[in-house]
Amino acid sequence: MSAMGVDVAQGGSDQTVLAPRHGWWYAPLIVREGSETPNPSDVAALVVTTRRNKAAIVLDIGGGYGGGVRERLEENQIEVRAFLGGEGSGQRALGSDMPFRNKRAESYWRFREALDPDQLNGAQIALPPDPLLLADLTAVRWDKRAAQRGEILIEDKEALKKPERLGRSPDRGDAVVMAWSEGEKAIISAMKKANRQLGSASRKSPAADMPTERGTGWMGGRY
Repeated sequence: MSAMGVDVAQGGSDQTVLAPRHGWWYAPLIVREGSETPNPSDVAALVVTTRRNKAAIVLDIGGGYGGGVRERLEENQIEVRAFLGGEGSGQRALGSDMPFRNKRAESYWRFREALDPDQLNGAQIALPPDPLLLADLTAVRWDKRAAQRGEILIEDKEALKKPERLGRSPDRGDAVVMAWSEGEKAIISAMKKANRQLGSASRKSPAADMPTERGTGWMGGRY
């Protein structure tokens, strides 16, 4: 396991969703009703029992629900990458070079780019067969007025919750996209750190034998 997106629901009609990533491959989503995770400690316990291989945890802190979960996890020495969809992006889309209004728009658009089958070597992401996840990911619409102003913006969750749309929160889609967005950055950071440590160890002990067993590190892990 290399990363996990966590969309938090504490009570209410929404769901708490964990999206574990193993490289390009997404495991089946872990889903609990909000009534089953009414407290931050409930969500934190679910994360701790699901997490493997020191996977990066990407936690949605929008709306204030994830703050308590973050505290519980950090109390257990688990580093959390906070995701706040409304914050600024500073990035631009491939091809059009249009800027993203916020982090949510950037993350969904980047995931769209990663799923493009026409890119070099095709799309390599493997998603679980989940009809609700498919609905979440294909329901999101882009704001045409924002595009006319020269920026990329997607609709917020409240628009998707309307009865004529999904009629619920896109918790599954958000968890998967978060695991891709910040999770990818965490994986790259961990790989660079491992390479630096490997290089340092090699300089100190040039004659040392290196482990050959697969699945022991970021670079040789079996996904």
